[in-house]
Amino acid sequence: MSGLSDFGQLFSVHTQFSATQGPPWVFSKAAMASSTGLLKQAVAEVQLHEKLQREVLRDGVPRLLAAHEDETHLHLVFEYGGTSLIREIATLSDEDRAEVGDAIVAAATRLLARMHGKDCDRRYNDFKPEQLLLTRRPAGAGFQVNVCDLGAATPLGSHPTACTPTCAPPEAGPEMLKYIARLPHPNMGNFFGVKYDSWALGATLVLAVLGFSPWETPEARALADDYDAYDSAVVACITAAPRAYATTPSLGPCLRTCARSWTPRWILTPPRAPRAWSSASATTRSAWASTTGPRRQRRRRCCAARRSAAAELADADAARASKVKAFFEAATAAIDAADQRSAVLQCRVASLEGEAQASAVREVRKDEAAAAAAAAHAAEVAALSAAAVAAAQREAALQGHVAALEAEVLRKNEAATVALMAAHAALADERTACQLHVSALQARLVALEVAGRAAVAEAAAAEEGSWGGGVCGTSRTSSVCSSYDGGGERALDPELLASRPGSPRLSQGSGCEEGEVTAREQEQQHAHTH
Repeated sequence: MSGLSDFGQLFSVHTQFSATQGPPWVFSKAAMASSTGLLKQAVAEVQLHEKLQREVLRDGVPRLLAAHEDETHLHLVFEYGGTSLIREIATLSDEDRAEVGDAIVAAATRLLARMHGKDCDRRYNDFKPEQLLLTRRPAGAGFQVNVCDLGAATPLGSHPTACTPTCAPPEAGPEMLKYIARLPHPNMGNFFGVKYDSWALGATLVLAVLGFSPWETPEARALADDYDAYDSAVVACITAAPRAYATTPSLGPCLRTCARSWTPRWILTPPRAPRAWSSASATTRSAWASTTGPRRQRRRRCCAARRSAAAELADADAARASKVKAFFEAATAAIDAADQRSAVLQCRVASLEGEAQASAVREVRKDEAAAAAAAAHAAEVAALSAAAVAAAQREAALQGHVAALEAEVLRKNEAATVALMAAHAALADERTACQLHVSALQARLVALEVAGRAAVAEAAAAEEGSWGGGVCGTSRTSSVCSSYDGGGERALDPELLASRPGSPRLSQGSGCEEGEVTAREQEQQHAHTH
């Protein structure tokens, strides 16, 4: 991975068609959806490359090769521009950092000059070391610096946009810096324009040559992983000491190159030399003195020499621009032909897409019909399942009711059987008792009959011996019989009643009727039991 920000990641990848490397800038759609500013930066990146690539973005800016969008990310594929400067600067020696400073001035000044020109009229707004990519030239020919991430560039005088608070110029003032430090995503507006980019270039150059930022304290360095906290700490340092860059050690030849290429208009009025230049090298002091010294003629000669050098550079740029223009004209013709072929192919692709879409619609409708049938079948199965469950529940309830009825019938049968057996036992006992009583009565009756016959015989014998017959004898016999019948019956009644009160043959008065009633009731009960 070559770079990282709040909303995108820069990767270094190797294409499968060639040996060149291209870094795709990947934007997260979720982050862009939550912040309209990030979405505008991504759109501005593409639009600026499409509009200015042939005219302005030539040297020092990787070209935009392709753009691709998927469900979650937006991918922008650029030419390979190198590794991040902010990561490589700590590993370089002092001489290498000086060469890197020259490369920064050579690349950034041309780009910013073209962007600030009338043809472009743009401001970069976000120039900082993190936006620079570094590569080593072959055979030890120095370094090449490329500028990336043009998403924050806006037209001069336009609405405020995202800026870099760590490279804010001290001319912003303490109040503005404090305002920037309080913002979660700082924006500075159109207060600076060209001045802002100029200051940011100088601050970036100082960091590249020194290897550290003059406004970066150990406390701020410890917060490097937290971007907002780091920016707030650096802005606080700028607020406390906005001229801290003036106390840094010698910056080597980079500042001389920067002074020649970037600030020729400042030479007309010699500025005051910073206090820290007393510790600078002799070469740096000599270059500064020749440019800003008190002798007007010498200063004019230096200015003329630098203007002639600038003119030569401008002529070289013009020649190179003419060549580039011719190349781009030929490329434009080729692109137009390719566009025509692309239009034909697009028509063909559109027709194929229409056919595919119609086929897809048919397939979708078939799938929808199948899904509806499956849903109906599932609903029917669910209804049948519910009916089966209800039937099973009713069957279980009926089985429980039948079991309860069977248990109740079994209980009643058992109770009836027990009662019947008890009645049979009682009847058997009563029958046995009746049989015994009848036997006793029969024996008693036999005894009474024997006694009666004996008494009759005795009476007959006595009558024959005393009276000898006649009417009186008859009357006497009748008297004896009457005496036997009446006296004997009266003598037997209490005994018989005591032994068997319910006997139908031995009861007094209505005793016979009561015995008959009792016998009929017993027979009816016995018949009912059976």
